Amino acid sequence: MIHHYLKIAYRNLLKYRTQSIISIIGLAIGLACFALSTFWVQYEMTYDDFHKDAERIYLVRMDDCHFGGHYSDFVPYALGNHLKTTYTEIEDFCASGQNTLFIKNGKQITEYPMLMPDTTFIRMMDIKVLEGDNQFFLSTSPEKSGIAITEKAAQDLFGTTRVIGETITDNNRRHEYRISAIVSDWGEHSNFKYAFMGRTNNDTSWDNANYRMLIKIKPGTNVDVL
Repeated sequence: MIHHYLKIAYRNLLKYRTQSIISIIGLAIGLACFALSTFWVQYEMTYDDFHKDAERIYLVRMDDCHFGGHYSDFVPYALGNHLKTTYTEIEDFCASGQNTLFIKNGKQITEYPMLMPDTTFIRMMDIKVLEGDNQFFLSTSPEKSGIAITEKAAQDLFGTTRVIGETITDNNRRHEYRISAIVSDWGEHSNFKYAFMGRTNNDTSWDNANYRMLIKIKPGTNVDVL
């Protein structure tokens, strides 16, 4: 019976060659697009899933009616304290600013992302100081704090990780920074990419909506209700 069906199918393919070729090519393209879409969706869904308790960490966004109702990823730092005291389901929160350093690397200027986290961000996102001190995010004095660099960025700029005490210059602002620490990096598969870390500006007012904020909810919390 199966042999008979295969023979009929083969004869139909020969009889309707053009239609068969178009159908087979269409099916192949459809399967390829489906496979690529599946891989892309899986890749996008795994951003930052390597963090400890990642399933309980959420990015706070603001419905900004001043810009056509679009959502903004940047909120005031004061919002964090307000959320934590208002909603008991929130276990912790952290915030970070974002900057870009334009550093001359050889004959060209390269952009390097710089994260400016608060102390809670360092703890909550499990960032390790591998070498040097932690004054880059603890000190209130920009002259004493310096900045931290990842091992990858150190290798890229200096060819070594022995860079404590070295300086780099931001060609955009003409500002020189002293490297005071080397910090761990979690790679490119993150929404919080950084090659450098610096001190946050400590502006906790409601007027400065320049922070990306993360909240960590308590285990067992109904997220939809919250």
